[in-house]
Amino acid sequence: MPSCTLHVNPSNPLYFREAAVICCVAFAGDAMDLWTSSNPDTPVPEKAEDLPVRRLSKQIRDVKHHQLEPNIITVMATLEDHVAGLAVWRVLGRQETFLQWMYRKVVGFYDAWQDWLFPRTWVKKDRIKLERRLGVENIKKYVEQDTWVLEKFAVHPQYQKEGVGTALLT
Repeated sequence: MPSCTLHVNPSNPLYFREAAVICCVAFAGDAMDLWTSSNPDTPVPEKAEDLPVRRLSKQIRDVKHHQLEPNIITVMATLEDHVAGLAVWRVLGRQETFLQWMYRKVVGFYDAWQDWLFPRTWVKKDRIKLERRLGVENIKKYVEQDTWVLEKFAVHPQYQKEGVGTALLT
């Protein structure tokens, strides 16, 4: 069994696409995906070729731009030069400089402009907003500062049962 290599906030663009595919495939068809879906009858994608191009490109963008937030740490595990899994951690209480804040806001504005031009037609926006609002409220209410919260955790089905998930969590 080969050991996996961990990358914290990786900058390799190939990793972003593979991580986006893992996120789309891992969470497709789960209860939250069906609840936020604008059409629950669409087939569940099982591999990268099944994903609509626009959905995959937005997911790649989201994975890449997660790293701009100072309190987000993305850890990707690679096996055989492929992303085998990822964990996205939110570290409460971290601060950012003014330049980091400004850069993040400019990128966020550009993302909002793109979303306005090319909306995410596969989700119900009101349900996504409700999910995010409730998540933020519960974190503020029940979680103390200087705590790490696991936001996203996924392992590619091909690499499951090989210790990738354990490596991402330890």
